[in-house]
Amino acid sequence: VDFTLKGTLKDFDATTYSYMQLSKTGAGTMEIAAQCTGAKRYPFLVNEGTLLLGVDDTLGSTSKKVLIATNDVQMAGGTLAAKTGTKQTLKFLTVTADSTIDLRGTATMSFADSSAKAWTAGAKLNILCESTEQITFAGLSDDQIGALRVNGRRVRKLDDKGHPVFPGLILLLK
Repeated sequence: VDFTLKGTLKDFDATTYSYMQLSKTGAGTMEIAAQCTGAKRYPFLVNEGTLLLGVDDTLGSTSKKVLIATNDVQMAGGTLAAKTGTKQTLKFLTVTADSTIDLRGTATMSFADSSAKAWTAGAKLNILCESTEQITFAGLSDDQIGALRVNGRRVRKLDDKGHPVFPGLILLLK
């Protein structure tokens, strides 16, 4: 079943809802087609199906100091996707099971330095995109980089702008 959320998603009472979490479970797509504002304490969890971010900075923007879930995203299976043409600025990323980020088209997504976040050993994150410049990581550990795949290809490192870089092939001619 597909589900679209339009309107405002916000934390009305920080005391009562301080440990809420938005979780995407089950097959199908849940689209959030409005910017979330106001909440500050809980992560978004993607377990199954697709969570589609439908507008710029759907989960809030760290650059605007408007935070939802401190912009933390935990990938525990399933897909986090962004509509083509949108720009997503998120905070921390955690990967606990094989998962996908889908940026096909012209969407972009950037994450803050997540190198201190624990990722489950063996869990892979496959990023589907037209260009590696669509995804930016401010920092990842070597083990986290080892868990990244872009369109199924293993990532070797991040460049100086935080974009994934593939292993190179050196051809020597005599």
